[in-house]
Amino acid sequence: MALPDTGDLAADMRLVLRATVDEFTSPDFEPLFRALSIESLQDPDLQQQIVERIYRPQFEFVATRFRSAQDAGQVRPDVDLAVAFELFMAPLFYRWQSGAHHLTHDHADAVVDLAMRALAP
Repeated sequence: MALPDTGDLAADMRLVLRATVDEFTSPDFEPLFRALSIESLQDPDLQQQIVERIYRPQFEFVATRFRSAQDAGQVRPDVDLAVAFELFMAPLFYRWQSGAHHLTHDHADAVVDLAMRALAP
């Protein structure tokens, strides 16, 4: 589950966000994820299980990668790493959930460009 670490956070996050777009738009994945999202909003116990089993472990990998980017001078040292990751992921979740616009690789790349500017030293 580790995030790629090529030494270039922007390139690595492009890979991650493009893969996320592919999952969210996959006919095999999307219906299941939508159903799980709806159920977790209605069932606090399920939501807590998802947080503990999926999101917390995932964030540990994210924090490791983002700390590496901080050490390399690609991300300001004062940045909250959870918020930094949300800058990348939240726009994809919003677009996927709302259905107001298509979720595309171009959108993912634009999110990466804006987030990197926001996080830059």
